[in-house]
Amino acid sequence: AQIWQNELSDLGIKSEGNTRPKTAIKVVDADGIYIHNIVIYPFASAAHNAVGIQLQGRETGTLSKIDSWADLPLWIDKNPNYAGLDLDHYHFSDLYLLANNAQPVIKVTDGATLTNVTFDGFQAWVNGSSGLYWNDTKSTGVSYNLSFNNVRWEQGTSGWMFYLNHHVGIQSLTLR
Repeated sequence: AQIWQNELSDLGIKSEGNTRPKTAIKVVDADGIYIHNIVIYPFASAAHNAVGIQLQGRETGTLSKIDSWADLPLWIDKNPNYAGLDLDHYHFSDLYLLANNAQPVIKVTDGATLTNVTFDGFQAWVNGSSGLYWNDTKSTGVSYNLSFNNVRWEQGTSGWMFYLNHHVGIQSLTLR
């Protein structure tokens, strides 16, 4: 079911074992979610599929002052409850994201639609097979108003800082 007006803050999440897949924070179909002052460290698995934060849809969210050291630090996934509203009006600020080199720092699921999404403040994206990876072959709508400001990707393998391949199109994309 959809959740409304929630906050998660001032929390440290740690995992010792590395034998199973795991997710530190998973948000599904949220309207008005505020996540700030979170440290996720260390979060890894032998199969390189431990996820720091997984977002599955809806609108109006703020993630700020996040340190996510995970195989996959941030995963923007499809909304399982509402087709076409995967991530709308989200603001990501002051993120330190450290990935395993087998995963990108930020992954956007094939078929997801993003609208009015901003990354700003300081954006430290560390390691990973790419910075932001979005290979979309399935979406049915245009993604628009995407803004990336002050991003630094360092120590990654040989991928792309931004890999954006969109099936329908991206309108009003800003990389600064």
